[in-house]
Amino acid sequence: MKTIEKTAKTVDLAIQDFKKEYKLNDNQFTYEVVQEPTSSFLGLFGGKDAIVKFTITNYSEEIRLYLFDFFNHIQMSFDVVEIENIDHVYKVTIINPTEPGVIIGKDGNFLNDLEYLLNLSILRNQEVEGKIILDVDNYRQRRANTLKRDAEIAMAKVLKTRVSVSLNPLISAERRLIHHRVQEDKRFKTTTIGDGRKKTVVISLAKKGFSNKNQGNRKTFKSTHHQHKQNNHTQKTSE
Repeated sequence: MKTIEKTAKTVDLAIQDFKKEYKLNDNQFTYEVVQEPTSSFLGLFGGKDAIVKFTITNYSEEIRLYLFDFFNHIQMSFDVVEIENIDHVYKVTIINPTEPGVIIGKDGNFLNDLEYLLNLSILRNQEVEGKIILDVDNYRQRRANTLKRDAEIAMAKVLKTRVSVSLNPLISAERRLIHHRVQEDKRFKTTTIGDGRKKTVVISLAKKGFSNKNQGNRKTFKSTHHQHKQNNHTQKTSE
């Protein structure tokens, strides 16, 4: 769990400052007094402030705390962070940030990187089972719709040209969306290539036999059948 130290004139002031800064209730943290405050000698020297160490007792609140610190650091604000925990999957949504486009980044790159840091800092480094999914103003759903549309356009191109199509490199969650959409149509298959967090999905025809060669055979059959009808017509005319 994450710990934070606060210094103030009194223990109570340190607690109030901590609660106000991170918008926490009393049941969302514990604290330990590291140093009691002492009065200065004749108000001139020797006085010490209180030092209090706080511990966040809930992973949802630790996620919230991480985001407050992060956005304070880059001087951005937002209305609220909504966190839903279902079977150790934390769905985190940042509501009404001042600059959503900056937080999302091109193709969601900034948002994906922040999500990765959240998982690394809060869950993976502490060997906690679970996963954090970060969203801003429902961007993930809009992105999913775009990816499915990209997959469908690529599938149409593969069907027309009989040539495999490579999509832009994607993170694992986005690759799963592509795989799922393509696998709904048995005429196609997907493969993944590349290294690192972002890899490329390649969409291809599922069967090699489904090609221009088969189309050529069908055309040959039609041509032969047409020629046979012409020959019959010629024979009847001669007769």
